[in-house]
Amino acid sequence: MAFVVKSVSRGDILFTDGSRTARVLGEALIPASKQAPSFVVYMDSLKVDGGEISHMNESNKAAIKKAIEDYFSERGMSALFE
Repeated sequence: MAFVVKSVSRGDILFTDGSRTARVLGEALIPASKQAPSFVVYMDSLKVDGGEISHMNESNKAAIKKAIEDYFSERGMSALFE
């Protein structure tokens, strides 16, 4: 099952894949142009059901990143991953 973004606040993104929930910290930005990112995502802060990202395999990490990219893309925005 794919991860889906449930909510975005000024400081984090919450999402789920139906059985697990996850949270990643970040910062909302006021973009200077249409090409500038709207959110900085701190991937090292990712926690899934309270566990660290290190407990996840690479395909799950990629699915989480894609869910975030899709969320912002659908809204005409972009995210920067650090």
